[in-house]
Amino acid sequence: MNSLFALALSTPIWGFSLQPPVTAAPVVLPEVASQVRTVVDEEYEYDYGIDTVADANAEARNLALMDWTRALNVTTTLAMAVTGAFGIIQFYDEYHFESEYSETPCGMGAQGDPVFDYCGDSTPVPHLIAASVSAGALISTFIVSTQIDFDRAERRDGDWRTYETTRWIALALGILQAGAGAFLANITRTDVLNYEDPDDFDILQGFAVAHAALGVANVGMNLANSILLF
Repeated sequence: MNSLFALALSTPIWGFSLQPPVTAAPVVLPEVASQVRTVVDEEYEYDYGIDTVADANAEARNLALMDWTRALNVTTTLAMAVTGAFGIIQFYDEYHFESEYSETPCGMGAQGDPVFDYCGDSTPVPHLIAASVSAGALISTFIVSTQIDFDRAERRDGDWRTYETTRWIALALGILQAGAGAFLANITRTDVLNYEDPDDFDILQGFAVAHAALGVANVGMNLANSILLF
């Protein structure tokens, strides 16, 4: 009788049975879980060091700074390319690889038909505006990049570690280019060099060629940085 009673107790009746209590699984908020997860790539699994909510916030901030740096660097490259195009036109008007100023479009006056007609002491407005935009974009890019945690960025893409160095080269080239442009634009307003003197014109033409070469180097450096960041 005792055995029959024990069997009845251990047999489910109407879907009920005696079971040990089950401990409920811990509840993890979805937003927290997503912040601390390990991101899985198609081929590799990378641990980006996101272990806490604070780490997740720091990573999100760093990603935003990286995106801003990419966008600003591309803007800088495009602005410098436009500046260079205007500079080539200015070079055509004022120098044109001639031996004397009088043989250039600017030197020939109306007969020369310069494109921009910003000759001699006149300020080349299109070139100046484009150069100012380039300078602003370059400086903004560099300032934003100083806020990036490159250790975190490197975990996502090792090229960011290279950019940590090459951004300084881009900044140095930009400063050098700005200085050369200011020198070239103002030297003829002094008595040091004169367009009308053939010897002085050769010197000015040489400075202009060097300025153009620096422009090409600037565009190339910023283009290389843009490629690195994507």
